[in-house]
Amino acid sequence: LDGVELNAQPTITFVPGPVSATTSTVVASPAIDVVADGVTTSTITITLLDAFSNPIPNTAVTLTKSSTVATMTTPAATSASGVTTATIKSIKAETVTITAKVGTSTTLPTATVTFVPDAPHADKSTVQVSRATGVIANNVDTSTITATIKDANSNLISGATVAFASSNANDTFTPPSATSGANGVATATIASTKAELKTITVTVNGTTLLAAAPTVTFVPGPPSASASSATAPADLIVADGVATSTITVTVRDDYANPIPGKKVVLTTTGTGYKFVQPANSGANGVTTGTINSTVAEKKTITATIDGTPAVVIDEKPEVTFVAGDINPASLFTVDRTTGVVANNVDVVTASVTVKDLEGNPVPGAQVVFAATGTGNTFDPATGTVTTLADGTASVTLASTKAEPKTISVTAGAVPLTTSRSVTFVAGPPTAADSEFTASPTSVLANGQAFMNLTVVLRDAYSNPVPSQAVNLKATGSFNVFTPSSGSTNTAGTFTATLKSNLAEQKRLLAETALFVLTTDVRFYSDAPVMVSITPGSGGGCLPIGYSVKQLQNKRVDVLVEFKPDASSPFRRATQAAGTSDGLYGITASSAGASHTFLWNTTADVPRGSITAGSLRITPSIDGLPGSSMTVGLSSISNRLSFSAATQLPSGTEPVALAMADLNRDGKLDLVTANPSGDQIIVHLGNANGSFMTAKPFIAGAAATLPIQPVAVAPVDYDGDGDLDLAAVNRFTSEVSIYVNDGSGTFTLPAVGARPSFTLPGVPRAVIAADVNRDFWTDLLVADATGLSVLLGSPSSFAAAVSYPAGVDPSALVVGDFDRDGNLDVAVANEGGDDATILLGDGQGAFASAGNVPADNGPSAIATGDFDADGILDLAIANRLSNNATVLLGAGDGSFVLSNHYKTGMDP
Repeated sequence: LDGVELNAQPTITFVPGPVSATTSTVVASPAIDVVADGVTTSTITITLLDAFSNPIPNTAVTLTKSSTVATMTTPAATSASGVTTATIKSIKAETVTITAKVGTSTTLPTATVTFVPDAPHADKSTVQVSRATGVIANNVDTSTITATIKDANSNLISGATVAFASSNANDTFTPPSATSGANGVATATIASTKAELKTITVTVNGTTLLAAAPTVTFVPGPPSASASSATAPADLIVADGVATSTITVTVRDDYANPIPGKKVVLTTTGTGYKFVQPANSGANGVTTGTINSTVAEKKTITATIDGTPAVVIDEKPEVTFVAGDINPASLFTVDRTTGVVANNVDVVTASVTVKDLEGNPVPGAQVVFAATGTGNTFDPATGTVTTLADGTASVTLASTKAEPKTISVTAGAVPLTTSRSVTFVAGPPTAADSEFTASPTSVLANGQAFMNLTVVLRDAYSNPVPSQAVNLKATGSFNVFTPSSGSTNTAGTFTATLKSNLAEQKRLLAETALFVLTTDVRFYSDAPVMVSITPGSGGGCLPIGYSVKQLQNKRVDVLVEFKPDASSPFRRATQAAGTSDGLYGITASSAGASHTFLWNTTADVPRGSITAGSLRITPSIDGLPGSSMTVGLSSISNRLSFSAATQLPSGTEPVALAMADLNRDGKLDLVTANPSGDQIIVHLGNANGSFMTAKPFIAGAAATLPIQPVAVAPVDYDGDGDLDLAAVNRFTSEVSIYVNDGSGTFTLPAVGARPSFTLPGVPRAVIAADVNRDFWTDLLVADATGLSVLLGSPSSFAAAVSYPAGVDPSALVVGDFDRDGNLDVAVANEGGDDATILLGDGQGAFASAGNVPADNGPSAIATGDFDADGILDLAIANRLSNNATVLLGAGDGSFVLSNHYKTGMDP
């Protein structure tokens, strides 16, 4: 009091007024989204307040709910703060209104609790389809899927996101997802292009309802021509009616779904086939059939799917039937069997049609044609071809051999049983390939002995040509052919005989329609016979007397040979006339004609003697030798000495000298060549070292210009027994022949009529010798090209054959330098200061043995045995060095320089 607190203060207790419905509250928490699972609760808080918001404690509150399913606890009396609580739970999704009362008169504000469905429950939710089967897999036909979403207490769940899927991710759902409605339902349709059983899967808010998985069976649509298929292996099938090809048909709809249970019918192009039709398509839409054939061809298969309408599959496989084993009896023909000319141009065409055992043509087979005989040319060259699509193949055959040929064929390694014969015939005969021969070529001219004549006519490929007319003729007289005409036989040969009683050289002619063949023969007289030999004695030019007889008094050639002792071989005796070969012609008589051979023993036995040697003389007629006669030699000796020289007038430039018995008086004569006077001068001998008055003649009298002879050689050109002259000339590259009338006088023919033989170069020297041992004298010439050899015959010389020597050949000599019995030649080379040795083969051919040395300007050459060793040596005169070179022979064609010997001027 008066600002002082009194110790005894009074208290007054105020109490709440009555419950105010306005200020009191009833609150549910949570009030929404309370899961209706019978477990989850919402708390109901009741706060009792009076009008002035004073809490009213210890007061009972009565709660009621609008749901008959929800359960709620009873609240206790309010606390001092006027608050009491209760809980409510439910298994039904609903909104529950809670009403609170105090006593019987005061109703408090209500509270609501919204129970929502629990999570979707697979056992309570349902998924149904409107069509479980028979839905066509064409992406148009559908089945409706209805999903009713419920929780575990069968509450319908709305607003759930429902996604639809199936066991094939490519199926089409419309829509693919939906929101469940108030009735818990979401729907979609399913369409597909895959025919199959589909399991429907529903996912709700990301959770899959595994228990609710209905199925929908999609079935294929109608068969599709483009999607269905028909196939066959690419293998080649033998068309034997047994081997098959399997046709696989897959029946599908437009979306490639296999269609089972469909009947398929197979058809094909071509002929000769047989099907095994397929069964109905299986579950995979596949069915198979087979086809075989006896006709080789490509067949196109058509597969038709039975139905209304029937469907023809677009794909049409091809099956290639090929020929089987080759038939050995396949057709083989030739377009000609005879008359094919064997000229490698005319052909026969061989054709084959290769078939198998079913008669099918076999294409692509390798065919090999072969022919017997020789000279065959196939086109193509190997005779190998490949059959065409129709089984045919052909080649052509030409040949150069006329003969029957058998053509055979192997097809694909199978020999055909049929072969064909073709006869190739000769073409027209040709002169170059035909021949006309006589055997023997020489027979006795007695009107009885005969030679066999054979004419063989051949074409350009040496095939004998039969049935050709041949007419025989001959030069000369008294010719008897048996027969004189006829036709060639199958060997192309015509034969006859010829005899004559006139001894002479004859040229035979075989006339055909296209040409004339010739051959030369000889009818000869009886063989000559030696009567006697009377050898002289002494040395130098030694006369040898002898007598020869021959029945027809014909000219006889004589070969004189000697050997110094019994152990030595016979060598040709050197005739004093200078021919160096010991062969010359004489006359004979039936009683025996006597002659004298002048033997130059100085050349053959220089500085020596023969005391126990032999002399042999062999006569021959027409080149055929008679019997020889041999006598002993016991008194040959050479101790030479010379008297004073005798000068003979020989013109202004005598450059060459030759010796021979030109008038057949047994006395040596001389011949000189005088080019300055264009003369050849003859000095007939008196046998005492003196000579008659010179007999000159102008060598070029028959020419338009001087020919200037530079060398001469005696030779019996015309075979009359008289030695003629062969001259070589400074201004003409030829050998000129001057014919002896037997008295040592030489005829001068008209211009152009003088016998002459062309040389390859300008000549310097000539000698005569029988180098091929045929008893006919040959000519050897040193000319600008070397050595030229002209082989002799009874009335002429062959064309010159040239053998190289050295530089500017100027002289030559013959001798057997290698002691093989054949004449060899040494050629002096003025421009090369040497000599060339050419060794003869006895047939008229020569081979070089090399060069041997001389000195300056070799101008002449001679041979002799200078060292008495029985081997020929060489002496060479050297014009520019004024000396002579001696070369000693080794006996094998080689020579060794001995010495150079001083001579006079210009030897």
